[in-house]
Amino acid sequence: MRSLLVLLCIALSLHSNAQSKKVVVLHPNVACITLDSSIVRPSSIQVFHNNEILKSGFRYTVHAQMLLRDTLLNDTLVVQFETLDIPYKSFAQNHAPQYGKRDVLQFGSIQAPMEERSYDAIQKSGSITRGVSIGNQQDLGVQSSLNLQLTGKIANRFQLLASISDNNIPVSSSGSTQQFQEFDQVFIQLTDKRNKIIAGDFTLPLRSHYFMKYTKRGLGIFVQNTNEIHSQGILKSEASISISKGKFNRQSILGIEGSQGPYRLQGADGETYITVLGGTENVYIDGKKLIRGQDQDYLIDYNSAEIIFTPRNRITKDKRIVVEFQYSDRQYARPLVTADFEYTTKSGTTYVQFFQELDAKNQPLQQTLTAENRLVLAQAGDSFSVTNVSGIDSVGFQSDRVMYALRDTLTFTNILVYSTDAATAFYTASFTFVGNGNGDYVENGFSSYGKVFKWVAPLDGVKQGNYEPIQRLTAPKKQRMLVAGHTKNWGKETNYWSMNVEGAYSELDANTFSNLNDQNNRGIALKA
Repeated sequence: MRSLLVLLCIALSLHSNAQSKKVVVLHPNVACITLDSSIVRPSSIQVFHNNEILKSGFRYTVHAQMLLRDTLLNDTLVVQFETLDIPYKSFAQNHAPQYGKRDVLQFGSIQAPMEERSYDAIQKSGSITRGVSIGNQQDLGVQSSLNLQLTGKIANRFQLLASISDNNIPVSSSGSTQQFQEFDQVFIQLTDKRNKIIAGDFTLPLRSHYFMKYTKRGLGIFVQNTNEIHSQGILKSEASISISKGKFNRQSILGIEGSQGPYRLQGADGETYITVLGGTENVYIDGKKLIRGQDQDYLIDYNSAEIIFTPRNRITKDKRIVVEFQYSDRQYARPLVTADFEYTTKSGTTYVQFFQELDAKNQPLQQTLTAENRLVLAQAGDSFSVTNVSGIDSVGFQSDRVMYALRDTLTFTNILVYSTDAATAFYTASFTFVGNGNGDYVENGFSSYGKVFKWVAPLDGVKQGNYEPIQRLTAPKKQRMLVAGHTKNWGKETNYWSMNVEGAYSELDANTFSNLNDQNNRGIALKA
């Protein structure tokens, strides 16, 4: 007991000798000051202003041995603190070093060794082009383009994959090979062991559940995360917000005896001139999926939306041909939101999926909707046979456009005739392809400002043309779906029973401008 008291007294004596109180004055117009050359005990620092203790924060801050004045620059501050009688950044050791190394206690800041930067490991490739154009009908012009590809590891954690370009390629690659190469993908992708982030162009993978199966392409952001929950199961979550790049259609084609093609693809609403998104097609003959390629089953021209079958599959009138594809449709901006959550354990899987694709009806892109057009769509409901409006517009004569005059015959009235006469050519017209024998106009060459159309008289009451001066309106759509399900497993991995229950709620509005025919928009389904 007496020994403990002696040791305690010695420790108190050493403690009193090792610490000392000091006072420093921070004069006006001095922003910072070094408190002392010895170690300062941070909890002992007190700052006085007009004999009042100030609190740290916006008035002053302490960094190592420095006191920085944030405010009160024109006043005098008194700083009181305690120091340890150990010089700042000095060395002290409490026993002899072992194995030839010093056991050192260093006071002050120690800069950790910097890890090797991983930026040098990024592989870069690409090109920068410059061009100059000049002509007798145009001014001097300069073009510039950038194509950059990056791959490698950054921050010693994320794997980088990027394709950056300032070119908006308007064409798709040809569909004559089996392997498909994407030309217009612009994105930045970061991945690690648990996460995956894509910003730019991406393709949503095919979902394998019963009620919700789709593959979509979007322009936006995609996030994926995989996490282990308490060593009992794995939670995989995906979410995306983007602008949908295309619409889906499933078209049945009636084969022509002895004709391998080309067979033209159409849009879901009967659009005739479309561009198919490269690599999105699935082609079936009598239920068998075909392979794209010149030495395989079919060829496809994505720009003209035409498909040709190779001699490996002889086409007859009895062949059942089905083509599923996505095509470019820029009638409306189309936001796309998806979410997918899947929790998997040894006993089963629980999953929830959400999908929403909505046309922004107030943001038409390739069509101009007047008040009359909106009224026509509002009265059309889900029927699109009446969503055609006149394509003739009276704008007065304009020398830089294809103009028409209206003429009458003994039998027909309001016939459009191409004219350059400023006294009569008051009309412009938008023509739509309606099929052979369904229109009164045909193509009749080109002028300096565009394509020209010519009226053809009906023969015995049968129309002889394939174009009409009409504008076909496209109604905005909304599609939404929610799916939830659970799969339960029993038994061993090699011999087990499985039960699956899945429910779905769907909503499809074919015309969001109209409230007509909305009673059949919603539906539910259950599968067990």
